[in-house]
Amino acid sequence: MTPTTDSSGRSPAVQQLRRIRLYYAAGVLTWTASLAWTAWWHPGSRQMWVVLLLLGVFSGLFTLTSLWLRTATVRADRVVSGAL
Repeated sequence: MTPTTDSSGRSPAVQQLRRIRLYYAAGVLTWTASLAWTAWWHPGSRQMWVVLLLLGVFSGLFTLTSLWLRTATVRADRVVSGAL
């Protein structure tokens, strides 16, 4: 029978949060570059504001995921150490 956890002992939720945080970080970087490009060539245009909105969305998702990941790892450390 295969073990349900990997050798690092992380829960599946923590692994998923780490994985999705990488996608959100890539989205933030992509939309930041796109904002710089659009603001340079078309300052104040509708495209620039849409890119800014998408950058805000991905930044918010990245921030929330980071906070949830921090909470999940702290909670998991407490359970492992027996503090809960």
